[in-house]
Amino acid sequence: NGGNKFYTLSEVAQYLSALFFDLRTIHFLCTGSEFYTYHELAQKLYEETEKFYDDLVETAIGYDSDVQPMYVLPGDWTFTPNNGDLSTYDETVPALLLNKLMKIYDVLENVQEYDSMVSSKLDGMKEFYDKEIYKLKQALK
Repeated sequence: NGGNKFYTLSEVAQYLSALFFDLRTIHFLCTGSEFYTYHELAQKLYEETEKFYDDLVETAIGYDSDVQPMYVLPGDWTFTPNNGDLSTYDETVPALLLNKLMKIYDVLENVQEYDSMVSSKLDGMKEFYDKEIYKLKQALK
């Protein structure tokens, strides 16, 4: 994003919350030949994202006190429509997952400076999402 926007921990938590809700939507509403694969993947992703969110909120409270309620949506995030066609027959679901994970990765790459403990947490999150991004890119080849 060109380094023009650096996120606070509270803002990162908002993105993780939005991602969590999108992954739940995909988990419940995907259909098609690859249903089981992406139903399970979305569950794995939202469970891990929820852990990251929980840890990050607790960390954020220690650094800045503007933690928003879980349902507050970041300004540039669009929810996955829960009436959309989340078909696995084409590339809809893996492409949607890839797009969401690349967005969260970009946010995690652009967090304002905190101490090494925070950096370590963020690096762990980036490592997890990076592996999933790689797998989804392979699935879309």
